[in-house]
Amino acid sequence: MGQFGTPAGHDGPGQDGIGDGTADGTRDTTADEPSPELVELIAAIRRCMAELSWSYHVLGRRTNASSSTWNRWCTQTRLPRRDALVSFAEAAPEVVGRHRLLALWDAALAAQESARKAETSAWQTETSAGAPKTAARSTDTQAPSPSAAETAPAPPQPSSTTPATPATPAAAAAPPAPVGRRFSLGSLLLGAAGVLALGASITVWIMSANADDTPGGQAAAPPATTAAPITVQPSPTISCHGATCAALDPARTHCADDAVTAYSGQKYGATIELRHSPSCGTVWAKMSHTFAGDRVTVTHRDGHSEEYRQQYGRDAHTLMLVVDTPEDAKACAIIQDRGTVCATHRGPVTPAAVSARSS
Repeated sequence: MGQFGTPAGHDGPGQDGIGDGTADGTRDTTADEPSPELVELIAAIRRCMAELSWSYHVLGRRTNASSSTWNRWCTQTRLPRRDALVSFAEAAPEVVGRHRLLALWDAALAAQESARKAETSAWQTETSAGAPKTAARSTDTQAPSPSAAETAPAPPQPSSTTPATPATPAAAAAPPAPVGRRFSLGSLLLGAAGVLALGASITVWIMSANADDTPGGQAAAPPATTAAPITVQPSPTISCHGATCAALDPARTHCADDAVTAYSGQKYGATIELRHSPSCGTVWAKMSHTFAGDRVTVTHRDGHSEEYRQQYGRDAHTLMLVVDTPEDAKACAIIQDRGTVCATHRGPVTPAAVSARSS
């Protein structure tokens, strides 16, 4: 299924000079998955844009953030700047609820800071886990072993014709020197082992955080290591049912897992589907083989509707409506300069169904 609001790539360079900025104006280098709070904030921004029929270009001209910056925040699920949300609310106060957006922003920021603190604490715990063992082994190494002079038997006495040579203090103290050299080598080896263990832990953490970026969506297998496993944060996919799913993006929820095409239609080379999730009690409209500027809508029989104008690519879908049955809603695609096609055929479009309608 096409992603809702994926990057259009048509907007110009950032007008505010900080196109990659996060909420505090600094570059966001974290590889964490977005929190549910942040997902909800971005969904609220998109709902307001859809209700206003604003593109990212219009949003960039009406607010203090550029169109490319808004595009990046919404499509890459980044935390916007607070002042950008304020300017959005001031540009369209009749649609954009300022207090609601700022409350969602505060919750998303708190979740982001909490995740960073937990990640830092876990990393510090991992790096300090090997310290007691290293200290214990160092203590054992410091215990001096008996010198060769103390353990070796006394040499045979020379004949009576040769005078005995008395041992000098320097000769008696010479054997401990090799012991000192052995201790230095052991400490060096222990230190190197600790550095290697720390490097292996950091490598596993980086590979776990970037597992979703590997080709084909398959997570890369971590290298064999004796370090403690790193806890990977769960996916931010949202679980909802009924009213709690209203106006959410189905691609960000579990509703897409059991979705089926309840009704479909085909015209002007485009396909329109009314998608239904029985477990969530929701529907949404999806159009395929379409172009930027085409619109897709889903309307409840009570008059409430969701609409999305395609930004790029060849497909798009709306946010969700709550229904008792899929017959409570109707999905249509508005193909610019051509006409409207609605989903009236029960089930998905098949070659047989298309032939029957055309005959």
